[in-house]
Amino acid sequence: MIRFLAYLGTIFVVMILLRFVPLVGGFFRIPLFGFFAAAAIVSFVGRRWAEGALARHRLKALKRQLGGVETPHNMGKLGSVLEANGSYKSAVHYLRLAVEGEPNTAEWHWRLGHCLLESGKAQEAVAVLMRAIELDEKLGYGVALMQLAEALRRIGDGERALVVLDRVERNHGPSPESAYRRGRLLRQMGRKDEGTRALAQVGELAHQAAAYQRTDNRKWVWRSIWARMFG
Repeated sequence: MIRFLAYLGTIFVVMILLRFVPLVGGFFRIPLFGFFAAAAIVSFVGRRWAEGALARHRLKALKRQLGGVETPHNMGKLGSVLEANGSYKSAVHYLRLAVEGEPNTAEWHWRLGHCLLESGKAQEAVAVLMRAIELDEKLGYGVALMQLAEALRRIGDGERALVVLDRVERNHGPSPESAYRRGRLLRQMGRKDEGTRALAQVGELAHQAAAYQRTDNRKWVWRSIWARMFG
């Protein structure tokens, strides 16, 4: 009962505070709408906080479990868990240890390259991802090549990025993601007409995809629309 009352109290506090937010405040002055909108926000934030707390608890337990035996494999697994949780900078340390200890394991290079890319170290990510692809060109069903293309785009090497995207499509066929990345890259390189045509293909490729892929492909469709309108 106390928890329920605290929950209701939180909703009312959030609703009152949101009434003073410019542009959207008026919506929260509508009695029922304001209450249910505030309840949805409180529930969403509470759920995300609970999920985050549980993920942090599990991560600490796994760190203790894997970190106790510092084999390259365990360091790679720990780095992979941190990567999956979005802790890219923390993951880099463990994945470097994995790469040093198991230099011929393509997965460690791939994950390290991804974490370096997400940490803003695109130049270093290029070298690491290239090594991953040397070991296994089809790693991650083309994801590693996609990440290499993105790293090359970020350092301004558009021509090499296009070559990499050609390899992706040769190995795995065109996809909404590859078309989006190609279109965005071409527009960045000043080839706007070609880029617009590539972006226009995203929706068509998404429609042709298997049913289980369509949910993931929606984000590329929306991104392509945004890029065509504002890119």
